[in-house]
Amino acid sequence: MLLILNIIRSICGYVEFKVIGGNPDKFLNLSVKQGHSLWDVRKINGDLLAKSRVEDYKKLHINARKSNSRIRILKKKGLPFFRHKYRSRTGVIIGLTLFLVVLSVLPLYLWKVEVVGCEMVSPEEVKKVMHDLGVSPGTLKSHINIPILKQQIMQRMDSIAWISINLNGSDAIVEIKEKQLKLEKDAEGEPSNIVALYDGRIKRMETYRGTPMVSDGEVVTKGQVLISGIVEDLSGGAEFVDAEGKVYAETHRIITEKVDMNRVRAHNVGEEIKRYRLKILSLEIPICFEKPPDENCICETTEKNLNVFGYKLPISLYKDSIYMQEICSEKLSEDDAAKEADRIIDQRTAQEFGDEVKIKNEERRFGTISPDGEQYQRECHYDLVENIAKKEKLILDD
Repeated sequence: MLLILNIIRSICGYVEFKVIGGNPDKFLNLSVKQGHSLWDVRKINGDLLAKSRVEDYKKLHINARKSNSRIRILKKKGLPFFRHKYRSRTGVIIGLTLFLVVLSVLPLYLWKVEVVGCEMVSPEEVKKVMHDLGVSPGTLKSHINIPILKQQIMQRMDSIAWISINLNGSDAIVEIKEKQLKLEKDAEGEPSNIVALYDGRIKRMETYRGTPMVSDGEVVTKGQVLISGIVEDLSGGAEFVDAEGKVYAETHRIITEKVDMNRVRAHNVGEEIKRYRLKILSLEIPICFEKPPDENCICETTEKNLNVFGYKLPISLYKDSIYMQEICSEKLSEDDAAKEADRIIDQRTAQEFGDEVKIKNEERRFGTISPDGEQYQRECHYDLVENIAKKEKLILDD
């Protein structure tokens, strides 16, 4: 109710004034008795401060004289004063009017689509499906049939088990739950062996099912059976099982990496070319019509959203910074090539070895340059302790 009252006062206009000297209390009593509208009345340093409608303020001078006081305007607020101040600036009034119209129309449309709950499915994939079904930023909210939309998304995306769509203001919050994908694995009971993935010396074995074929300290070669899927029972018969276990061995592995000595690089030249675009919902409006270079250039885009009272509007200003580029070739020094090779080797070891691999020793040998000087080759030797168990289907003769 107070908000509506403040809006009405702003439309009609009001003044904030101060009563100086005399008898402020008598001034206040006379004004209230005559039915004048006063609010936000307070005393500061003996002076009376209050707010009043414009038409009431014109009549308050009589009460000021009766109370031996003077009144002085501190602030003028409201639409009448604004209109008077900018009466010669028609463009400002038109712009403000259009802005208010836009603010009143925009809430009727969908501003943003947010997808949560994704693990394997990409949120962009869900948004694309919704766009194909006619739901994206800029869609009238009244045209969105949520039950039908949910059904259509489920029909198009087999990986989704459950979906919820809620309209929160002008945002669509899409929550999904994915189907649990069954990992491919050998069916329990299907005969299989555990074989060696690499050459090595057995350090420790953990046999969960099957018959161990090697022992600690024994040297094995790649492909050799470590745990057999053939198990003999007490009666001497044979049973075929799905062998399970871990076999830790000392291994020696070599990682080799080649780096091209000749590199092609691009350098920015010339001044920055700026182009601006305004995006309202899904509509893009170019502000700058300068044609960008056709080739040998790079574009960096920044986005700035329009916020009103801390609320993000679906209006964005895009700035494209375009730079001309010069392509040039350069030759790496041997030290730079070695650093690049080491960087790639570190990435590969982090990916290939994993958490279960223990590195006992690491030796990075001096690199070599090819006879034509085009490539640098680096070798890294590792002494490891790792699980070399690999499951292999047991082939049974008919």
